[in-house]
Amino acid sequence: MLVGFSHLAVGQAVAAYFLAKGWQHVAVATGDDPRALAELLQQEPRLQAVCCSSDTLAQGVMVEALARGLRVPRDLAICGFGNADFAAHLLPAMTTVLIDGPEIGRLAAGMVLARCRGEAVERPVVDVGFRIVERQSTG
Repeated sequence: MLVGFSHLAVGQAVAAYFLAKGWQHVAVATGDDPRALAELLQQEPRLQAVCCSSDTLAQGVMVEALARGLRVPRDLAICGFGNADFAAHLLPAMTTVLIDGPEIGRLAAGMVLARCRGEAVERPVVDVGFRIVERQSTG
């Protein structure tokens, strides 16, 4: 049984979103990625947008960008992941990928309970999907 979302589909959607904005010099920063924004900019001085694996990491990228005098999103667009409570309240407010975590939990719990009762699980694989919540950090 599996309840979740497609990481591949998220990546494709964010890439398409960035391309629709006209950004071609983009980077991905993940939680276990030792690179900081400084290294990303050193590797690609024309960097236009960064997609981060969490809103917390995206906030750190945003703080570093602002400390370097970069204007978000004019000079560098930033997208997070997870729709953390603080994301909408940052200045600029952070674009993020929303996953319905409570729905994942509810569906998974229902499957486990059904199995414990000896019932067949009608849909053993469920993709709850996602959506990009566009805010100011990507203009």
